[in-house]
Amino acid sequence: MTITGHDEGVTSVAYSPDGALIISGSENGTTRIWDTRTGEQTTSPLSSGDDAVMSVAFSPNGKSLASGTDSGAVLVWSVIGWQANAQRLRGHSGAVRSVAFAPNGYLLASASQDKTVRLWRTDTGQNHAVIKAHTKAVNVVVFSLDGLLLASGSEDLTVQLWHTASAQHIAETFCESEHPIFSICFSSDSSIIAIGSLGTVTLWDLQTKTNTATLRAQQNPIRSVRFSPGGQSIALAVGSDICLWTLRQDAEPAVSIVLDGHTSDVNCAVFSPDGFCISSASSDHSIRIWDASSNQIAAQPAIADSEVRSVAVSPEAGRIVSGSSDHSVRVWDARTGELALPPLLGHTEEISSVSISADGHLIASASWDRSVRLWDLPSGEPVGEPLHGHEFSVTAVAFAPDARWIASASIDTTVRIWNTGTLQPADYDPLQCDSAVLSVAFSPDGQLLAAGGDEGSIHIWNAETGRSAYSSMQVDDVSIRSIVFSPDSRHILCGGSDSLGRIWTVKTGQQILLLRGHTLPIRSVIYSPNGQRICTASDDQTVRLWDTSTAAPIAILRGHKGMVTSVAFTPDGESIVSGSQDTTIRLWDVSAALLEPSNGRDDYPTALSSATRDKGWLIGPSGELLVWVPPEYHQYLPAPPCKMVTGIRRIVAAPDDNDWYHGETWASCWSRNATI
Repeated sequence: MTITGHDEGVTSVAYSPDGALIISGSENGTTRIWDTRTGEQTTSPLSSGDDAVMSVAFSPNGKSLASGTDSGAVLVWSVIGWQANAQRLRGHSGAVRSVAFAPNGYLLASASQDKTVRLWRTDTGQNHAVIKAHTKAVNVVVFSLDGLLLASGSEDLTVQLWHTASAQHIAETFCESEHPIFSICFSSDSSIIAIGSLGTVTLWDLQTKTNTATLRAQQNPIRSVRFSPGGQSIALAVGSDICLWTLRQDAEPAVSIVLDGHTSDVNCAVFSPDGFCISSASSDHSIRIWDASSNQIAAQPAIADSEVRSVAVSPEAGRIVSGSSDHSVRVWDARTGELALPPLLGHTEEISSVSISADGHLIASASWDRSVRLWDLPSGEPVGEPLHGHEFSVTAVAFAPDARWIASASIDTTVRIWNTGTLQPADYDPLQCDSAVLSVAFSPDGQLLAAGGDEGSIHIWNAETGRSAYSSMQVDDVSIRSIVFSPDSRHILCGGSDSLGRIWTVKTGQQILLLRGHTLPIRSVIYSPNGQRICTASDDQTVRLWDTSTAAPIAILRGHKGMVTSVAFTPDGESIVSGSQDTTIRLWDVSAALLEPSNGRDDYPTALSSATRDKGWLIGPSGELLVWVPPEYHQYLPAPPCKMVTGIRRIVAAPDDNDWYHGETWASCWSRNATI
């Protein structure tokens, strides 16, 4: 995955001991914490105002992290509770270019442009020792994995070794370089030290004090050098590439992989604790996570809870927009299911609703953080400042047909109208309802605006004047969670907390049809573009299709494993997009759905149903084993009439034509490198 969020170069990355988190430091002065499975930030950026963060490190117990800054300060943050104010360790008079925890967690080392290395006690923050041996700036400091040695590398062309316990200098110099030392790393058994300079890495045996190998790369500074946890390979950050060398006994090291995805210098590349992945930090503002066994960005199942709250489809059907509980708005390619843009970040609480303008230029998002935001759909860039005015959470947002206006509904019992050109409120006062407003919609002809309330009321106003257009409609003891006009603007469809869909005549206020079939509350309702069908989404985990004229059920779409929160038709009416609490977005084929019997059976094919009862195997009609897929991934596999499953937890199972393992016995044909 590619992780974006820093708006300046990323200088350093480090894994937590369990591999679940990555911390990164940036030239913009922030330290950020990311979930390695999802690429999402786990908390707000940590900033101390001490200029650029040059280096970061996790403590061995994973309970704190350290950062070295351009101002000379060393900062220690507590992971528990994410304290707003870090402990600041003062003493350096120049930029701190490297920080490292001792394996026992008792000491923290820092290397500085002021030519010194300092050791700090992590329990008190007191300065334990000041090491003065280098004659120029110290670029890197690192502990051996057994904790006995400390090594420092400098622009004075030397590497110095120290006894950790006494901070006493070991006289021998293990490197006589012609160039400054940029990076150092000890092997996992602490027997070898790798030293990165300009275009070369030298490997020194600490016991024999001999140079055992020299790795030559492009003539650029080796900004980072790291042994894999098992010691079989070594990763170098050089220029915009990461070079992965295979180390063999009694043989010359060989470059096995070059990872070449960054567009600017790679400042740091580190192995995950299990050795399966490499994380890299670059001046191109991004962090990338790579599969250490190939030249591919690592694809891992995501485990974060990111429920899809709302979905919308662009007018040309090329993009699906979703809003999630993780505070993000996401734009997906409707044809491939892949993210078309990085997550749109800015809201500080979960997204309640998203809408796309009829011209396809703008996205509007509403959030529990009381704001509405506009985004440019093609680029994902924010448009103007957030729209503030609601006193409580914003529950729904909708564009007018001409895209000139946005309506937003709120728990504060009001509906507000905003001009998309000026980002200012309409000339008339906010529209008042008698209870919290949960849904809002413009009529397709643009003349009316309707809102559904928490206490069962439906209000209708003249969209131009803000005056009441028709008498309110009322459903006692029901919360109106979703509301929409028919394509001819003559009827209103609503869904609510009692599991029934209702169709009303706008002019008379008469309820004319009931949709009966859902067993739990309805979250979302929508008309097909031609008005002939209705689609509803429910807490009962189903999407249902209905005949508009008779309210008869015509299809039940099953597959979601959580309540379905939102549905939308594609403009041609041939597909349905649904978002769910199960974190997935599904694309359904309407024609295929109409061929499926609505008898309540599971829509997964027989093979997949059998597989779930046989430890993950998909089984053919005669009982033959076809292919094995982990059972926990089955809900992400599309099965007719579902055409595609996407989302943050997107899983794609496909054979690699060049490396497909097969056979009668799984154990005999399985390989660590097998591709599924």
